[in-house]
Amino acid sequence: NQVFVDGEMMDEARWPNQTGTLLNPTRSTAQSGSDSTHVIDTTLPGGDNFWNGATIWITSGSSWIAQTSTVTAYDSVNKKLTFGGLYRTGSSYTPKSGNKYYLSGIKAALDTANEWWYDSFHSQLYLWVPGGDDPSNHTVEAKRRSTAIDLSGKSFITINGVQTNAATILTDSSSNHIVLNKIVAK
Repeated sequence: NQVFVDGEMMDEARWPNQTGTLLNPTRSTAQSGSDSTHVIDTTLPGGDNFWNGATIWITSGSSWIAQTSTVTAYDSVNKKLTFGGLYRTGSSYTPKSGNKYYLSGIKAALDTANEWWYDSFHSQLYLWVPGGDDPSNHTVEAKRRSTAIDLSGKSFITINGVQTNAATILTDSSSNHIVLNKIVAK
């Protein structure tokens, strides 16, 4: 999911707040005592169960891959998140001290400008626009699909002068003689 204000991508509400880049996002660090269903981090904010329902995104174990799970409990005294099991298991994938992670997916994480949170139950977007301005003073757009054009299995096609925003032009090994000309992709 992506939201744009005046053509600029906003960040999904999260902790820690995003101050990095897409390729090097801001993350916190799991501390000693973290394991396959827990992350301990003394910098975590919020009271008991504050993070319940959040998504944890973590480069666990040897940090070869990133995995996600849903937070089921948060103990604010011990700064301990509890979450469902991760898809990959074993010592190379089990969260440990030093692993990088962030939390998202709950309204309470919406705490600064340039962030958004979508309430899927009520189909409502919450947005804190840059500078705290009124959103009605801006063009607000949301991503609707991942693929703009699907050329899988297609051949001898020219795409000319198309602009895509937050979507891809998909091809596969069966796609041949495809010409993409004057494409603007953001």
